Order: sequence, then structure tokens, then C-alpha cells
Amino acid sequence: MTQWIDEVYLNGVLSGILLGLAGLWLLWVVNALWRSTLRPFAEGAPFAMRPSGWRARWTGEGIVDGRAVNVELRGGLNGPVAIIDRDDESRRVPLEGEGPDGWLERLC
Repeated sequence: MTQWIDEVYLNGVLSGILLGLAGLWLLWVVNALWRSTLRPFAEGAPFAMRPSGWRARWTGEGIVDGRAVNVELRGGLNGPVAIIDRDDESRRVPLEGEGPDGWLERLC
């Protein structure tokens, strides 16, 4: 009886570890797909943008019209968005339905 309990316990632990690893892998795949979807938007920016680690984001800093600008392109459940920070002002611009250059008009 004790051997059966040990096997059941061990199988439960191993399946929990396996499910956890599968969840992390799935999260990585979804974020990689978002990064590749956001790449055309990032390549059209007037300054250098780079992927932000393992997250579904591209970030960049630059100067537009003499003002410092921080831009984050994010993907997620609500669709792709650009978060534009200029001085004390922050805007959230949806990217859905626009071409890769459409959000640049709102940058100025």
C-alpha cells in the first residue's frame, strides 16, 4: 500500500511540474508571436526600437520635434497598442486596423 501511495504522489508532482513547464512554454510562444506581429510597427519608428526581454513589447526612446519621447508597443488580450510618453503627457494609441505607419502620425 505504501508503494502505491508513493507512486501516486510522485506521479502527481511530476505531472504538476510538466504542466508548469508547458504553461511557461506556451507563454513564451505567445509572446514571441506578439513580438513578430509588432515588428513592422517598430521598424517604421523614426528612432531605434528593440524587443523588451521575454515580454510582448518593443520599446524605444528618441527625440521628435525637439521633445523626448518614450514609446512602448505592446501586444495582449486587448490587441496591439502604442503607449507614447512625451514630457508629462501619456497617450495610449490602439494599433488595430492601422498600417505600420499609421501610429507614427500620432507621435507628433
